[in-house]
Amino acid sequence: MKRGYYEMSFEDVCANPLDTKYGEITEKVTQMAEADVLREPAYWLWSHKRWKFTKPADVIQPLES
Repeated sequence: MKRGYYEMSFEDVCANPLDTKYGEITEKVTQMAEADVLREPAYWLWSHKRWKFTKPADVIQPLES
């Protein structure tokens, strides 16, 4: 790909957003972003500490994917 050109893809977060619980869409978007970072860490700007450290064992995950 030439310099200055980008490739994008789009993915639905959920089929029926009105049928979701409060915070469910935000959690899903966060999980999707985290999966992208873990799959291609070299392309992530590591100025954010969210994925730098392992989550403590006592952290409860609100949604399972």
